Amino acid sequence: MITILTEPSFILFYHLKKEVKNFIKKKLLNREIPWYAGHYAVVRSLIDGLEKINQEYNYNPTSSSKIASHVHVLAGVNTLKAAIRLKQKGKIKRLTAGPNIVISSADENGIIASKEIDRYFVNSDWTISAYLLDNSKLTNRIDNGPQGLMKKYGI
Repeated sequence: MITILTEPSFILFYHLKKEVKNFIKKKLLNREIPWYAGHYAVVRSLIDGLEKINQEYNYNPTSSSKIASHVHVLAGVNTLKAAIRLKQKGKIKRLTAGPNIVISSADENGIIASKEIDRYFVNSDWTISAYLLDNSKLTNRIDNGPQGLMKKYGI
């Protein structure tokens, strides 16, 4: 099983804040609540792909007890920081991330090159080259697209 994260939904304070925000949007402003957080098309494509290959997953679980041993963070620096903490505590065995977290591999003090991240995914070969120019710690830990994820972890 793989857990897909686009927000730190398993942190109680974050979850409560989101519930209040959604209540205001839906009840007071009469707006639709989007099903997916993060970049809609990327999240939807990944979820659709996982379903097509019958890969078991959960999406933004609201409890840390529901987080799988493999987590992929699709979006959000704070989400990635929370996942890194979970890996440091031993809750996560495999942590992959990308592509919608940073613009440059130097952003946020080079967080995407953290030793806790097993693989970081970007959209193209030229992005890999640019990221490696900024941060050589990503050597052998960066790949492009879902092909790399599927190849690396047998999904």
